[in-house]
Amino acid sequence: MNIYNSSEQAKKLKVRHSKLLEQAFKAKKAGKEQLYMRIMAEAEELFVDIKRLKSD
Repeated sequence: MNIYNSSEQAKKLKVRHSKLLEQAFKAKKAGKEQLYMRIMAEAEELFVDIKRLKSD
């Protein structure tokens, strides 16, 4: 059951990660460099979490 929960959680994080990357792209395109950097930092943290969940 724990594997199932990790898999579902990873899927949810992937969706969130994709949305963050899209937001970052839009911020960069609009010239909002500070916002872009904050969003990318959050996306990177999520990516690390996704990798951790997949390796468990």
